[in-house]
Amino acid sequence: MAEEAVVGDVPFESALARLDQIVREMEDSALPLQRLLVLFEEGTLLGKRCQELLDLAELRIQQVVQDADGTPQLRRFEVGATLNGTDPAF
Repeated sequence: MAEEAVVGDVPFESALARLDQIVREMEDSALPLQRLLVLFEEGTLLGKRCQELLDLAELRIQQVVQDADGTPQLRRFEVGATLNGTDPAF
């Protein structure tokens, strides 16, 4: 799907802002079913993108603050590392 490729490159803040727009549009409008389905699909993809970026941010924080035995320690984070092999848009 073409939308998945586009959503895959969206930075967190942009994805969240668009997701908010979609929610407002779906709540405030009497939209035809087909439009609702398109918005729902886009919102689902954006939600997944946001979760992926949050998971990556959490991983980065954990690498900085926690060693294997739980003691705080700074570790080098590999730039471009991701949870699923795609480039994060931070």
